[in-house]
Amino acid sequence: VYFTETETYNKIRTLFLLCQNAITTYLKTQTIIMLITLMMLSLVFVVMDIKNALLYSFLLSLLDCLPFLGIGVGLIPLIVYYAYNHLFVRCLYIFIVLIFLTLLRSVIETQMMKHAIKIPSFLVLLSMVIHMYVYGICGVYNYPHSCSGYYKKRE
Repeated sequence: VYFTETETYNKIRTLFLLCQNAITTYLKTQTIIMLITLMMLSLVFVVMDIKNALLYSFLLSLLDCLPFLGIGVGLIPLIVYYAYNHLFVRCLYIFIVLIFLTLLRSVIETQMMKHAIKIPSFLVLLSMVIHMYVYGICGVYNYPHSCSGYYKKRE
């Protein structure tokens, strides 16, 4: 197949714009999820009377942006600490917050990517899982534009 210079440029430009749109959408989604996590954790930590609640909430929301770490890296040791010190009510609160934020993240991320990239949510979820297992951490950041490009090519 031979492309003229203009056709090649247009195809590369279209691919670049698709990738740019998908990456921008992914970053916006992560920012919104990070802000939701920050607000939820700040509220819970303030209610539980934890010192430096905003700082801990901010650090945990940053961990939430990292695909394989997430908020579990910070909250699970906190749950173990409270259980060890026989503060079971606090342990239960943190556990409920961890489960809630994990489920909320899954739902929000899938829905936002679905609406922004205009692909079915099942395809977004399937692409996330496949890219995570096949490509590892690079695949998690790569899935939005590859999924978007594949789906738009099929239309």
